[in-house]
Amino acid sequence: MKNRFLYLFFAGLVLALVITACHDEEKLLPLEHKADFVKTFPEGDNAWDRDLVEIADRFGVKCICDDLTFEDISKAWVATSGEYVGEGLPKDSIRLKQLYTRFMKEHVFAFLNPDYTKGVLPNYIYFAYRYLSKYDVLLEPKPDWYQHVKSNYNGMGFWLFCWATGEFPGFFGVSTTVNMFTKPADIRKERENILKEILKRMVDAGNIEVPVEFFNEFDYKTEIMWWPNQVGELNYYKRRGFPEQLLTRPYPSAGSDLMMVSQTSPTLNFVAYLCLALRYPAEVIEENYKDFDKVIEYYYFTVDYMKKQYDMDLTLVAEEVTEDLDAGL
Repeated sequence: MKNRFLYLFFAGLVLALVITACHDEEKLLPLEHKADFVKTFPEGDNAWDRDLVEIADRFGVKCICDDLTFEDISKAWVATSGEYVGEGLPKDSIRLKQLYTRFMKEHVFAFLNPDYTKGVLPNYIYFAYRYLSKYDVLLEPKPDWYQHVKSNYNGMGFWLFCWATGEFPGFFGVSTTVNMFTKPADIRKERENILKEILKRMVDAGNIEVPVEFFNEFDYKTEIMWWPNQVGELNYYKRRGFPEQLLTRPYPSAGSDLMMVSQTSPTLNFVAYLCLALRYPAEVIEENYKDFDKVIEYYYFTVDYMKKQYDMDLTLVAEEVTEDLDAGL
């Protein structure tokens, strides 16, 4: 009888703890996180609205320009530290809407195959204006100094891009402005950064399979060498077939060295080759890796694999941009 009583007591205690935990978990999310954030789409019948409808029809993602509040952009799957402010594009900013839309249409979605982006792209992409985070400085009261935040991939059902801010108080209160990019070098940089993020997520989600060769044809156990004076050694990382690491290196920064073999894996190595193909055209690969035959071999292997299996030509992303984003607008 005593054992039965103890059993019931502890079972009830566990149940109470579970209920309390669930209740507390709900309280972790502010009320706006639970709100229905279905947005009106399309927002109009302008030329850019029709382009955004075309993107939505093909890829299932709706790009929102106007109908955007701070409560929308504060919804996040991952808790973020610090204070953020932000808003949608000004309703009268025709040029910004044209530029944001043209960039996404011609320099991001043009390179993707919608058959393999399902479950990777969000429901919404927000085109934001003045998306800023407050500097956390050891001053009281804390000054209203902000820094520009260009992208957010951790939104609850959305991604966000902010390429223009108007004037805002930067560090030490210095007046700062971020203007929408239009020049080829900046277009090239932004499209590579976004496509690297998307391709990595496609691989992580299993939408793009890691080729078996990346499991069988590379040694992920023997330690590598990376110092410049070790370039002639058999275990120098590029000689082993590991390319420079570009995933977190924005264009046109050089890639970082792979310093330990434990820092890579079949999946990470394949992603590194995807990034390599996004960054450099074939003639640059031939020159930069002329002493490292295996990297050249697997660069061409990766490019060919993506073309044949997923109908995606990564070499097009690596081509130079020749026209300003606002040409003809």
